[in-house]
Amino acid sequence: MLQDARFAVRMLLKQPVFSLIAVLTLALGIGATSAVFSLIQGVLLTSSYPHAEQLVLIPAVRSDAHQTVRLEGWAPAQWMEWQKRAQSFEAIAAYAWTFNFLVLPDGSESIEGWW
Repeated sequence: MLQDARFAVRMLLKQPVFSLIAVLTLALGIGATSAVFSLIQGVLLTSSYPHAEQLVLIPAVRSDAHQTVRLEGWAPAQWMEWQKRAQSFEAIAAYAWTFNFLVLPDGSESIEGWW
């Protein structure tokens, strides 16, 4: 194994241009990969809420165990009543998933998210 390592070093020293290109390629690849993973960590994996462990998602389900095809929204008065009477939660908020198209003169783009 030591003999193979010495042979590899000798070959790299014989061709310094190739060695420099190989080292630069590795440096660029490692740097780009590190940048992408840092971006993913910062944007997708790290929560923007200060106390994210305290958030709770309570989905709406039917009490008779039948599957709901489409959930209709609750009336605003119902939300106001829940917010007034809530004792176990600091705050209550409603959410809905949306999917739309943004149509621009130079093309369209699909947009999805929470509101």
